[in-house]
Amino acid sequence: ELDTLKKESRNREEYKRENTRLKKILQLSDDLDKCETVAAKVVSYEPHNWFYSLMINKGERDGIKKDNVVITPSGLVGRVTEVGFNWSRISTILDSANSVGIKLTRTGDVGIAQGDAELLKKKKFCISYISKETALINGDLIETSGLGGIYPPGLSVGTIEDIQMDSTGGLTKAVVSPAVDFDDLYEVLVVSYWEPAIFDIGKERAEYDASQAEQDTGMRQNSIGIMQQEPALNDDTSEENDNTDNNTNRQGEDNE
Repeated sequence: ELDTLKKESRNREEYKRENTRLKKILQLSDDLDKCETVAAKVVSYEPHNWFYSLMINKGERDGIKKDNVVITPSGLVGRVTEVGFNWSRISTILDSANSVGIKLTRTGDVGIAQGDAELLKKKKFCISYISKETALINGDLIETSGLGGIYPPGLSVGTIEDIQMDSTGGLTKAVVSPAVDFDDLYEVLVVSYWEPAIFDIGKERAEYDASQAEQDTGMRQNSIGIMQQEPALNDDTSEENDNTDNNTNRQGEDNE
């Protein structure tokens, strides 16, 4: 009987924790009012690559598509890499094949974070690229930059906890502890649609406008060239007409 009571107590505590997690997930979904989201449960991890990728219990029938972003109230989990009818596979940010455009919250400097095979066992990843002029500090927070089009900007990614430099003072690796606790990951939120960031639209629009301006300039230059040539053609025609009139006049004089 005592064991039964202990089991019931544990179950009640587990239900309370699950209820708290679900409330946070639903609140996050409500906060993302400009996005379309799907709440899902984590059902399994890769047996040989723990935390490398995971499976959830939602798929195509729920509107999930490849490259949808996966998050929790704590931050970024990863992205969808494979979709079935009622399941999806998630590549986490710990995956060495997964890269994320990041921004240093303190300075605004942008770079790329990527999974690392050596760090995977420690459930950490690294910054694989950032400008040499960037002054990194242990404890720096990093977030998604929005560059690349897959991940929306402003999602919490992690905290820099170790900065490794070479003999010349150059950065070799910056180890990052993820914002998400993969040891305590039971529910996630899949973002099936998010509005593109303004700067992405502006960048694409600027590239398009620049391309159109270049084409328009070329067309104007061609038009100017044609216009400049046309008077010459008219002058030649005028001279031919004058020569024809003169020849006609001379023929008329000879006949007289």
